[in-house]
Amino acid sequence: MSHIRTMHIIGGRNANPAVLRTKLEPMKLEDNMGIAAKFIAFGEVSDMRGSDCNFIIKDSIFEQEEVYVPLSIPEGRYVTREKVLVEIKKTINSYLNSKALSILSSVITVPECTTASSESQVLVVNDYTATITITPPKGIEIVPKENNSIWSIIKAFRQNTSVWVFTGDLEDRTGMAFIYMNIVENSYINGKKSRVLTAFPVQSKSGYSYHEFANSNYIPVEVKEFTEIEIELRDIQGKLLNIDKSYDTIISLHISPINRY
Repeated sequence: MSHIRTMHIIGGRNANPAVLRTKLEPMKLEDNMGIAAKFIAFGEVSDMRGSDCNFIIKDSIFEQEEVYVPLSIPEGRYVTREKVLVEIKKTINSYLNSKALSILSSVITVPECTTASSESQVLVVNDYTATITITPPKGIEIVPKENNSIWSIIKAFRQNTSVWVFTGDLEDRTGMAFIYMNIVENSYINGKKSRVLTAFPVQSKSGYSYHEFANSNYIPVEVKEFTEIEIELRDIQGKLLNIDKSYDTIISLHISPINRY
């Protein structure tokens, strides 16, 4: 095989930082060779994603009976609690508009969820004094179900039909993701075959995130001859990570003989 055992893959800026492809001089590996991740750096990841974006409202305006309606804000990086709450308001209003359009002949004024803000609050928690409140129109109720994490993430309070939050940054949260690679042998994730190199932590914080794999696990290389390496960064649901496109992703890899028996 080639004497080069270490590879550094950089890319993704202005494209998709969760998908990396690099061309190589033709490589032919011997049997019993493995590859491991040594280091990864990537840009800002969405702080609201997956089930974090879901919430429920109860609609008794457009339906003959009260109906529970599941809604979702777009996945993305919101940074602050108030931006999430305002996006919830926009999502409710988008729903109201879509329902009104479907029965436009009988609707004169489209009801709206409204926003109010305050720079002072009698109740002060953690030195936050500014608040922002959304109030749904009559006939729409925001349902803070226990299994909807969006309300705990933004530390929301409920007062009558309104929901409000103290302004401020979302707390950093850590999740897990996987590095998929086209040349490694298959392993199982929840019973599904996948070419996974390793798992790594993902933190929803500003700027670059770095992770060094202190005890690298070498995964057998199944494709012995190749001229390209393809890498994908996916969350535990199998979706590509939503990473800020203004950052490059950097991954360092090492190839080494392994003893499988």
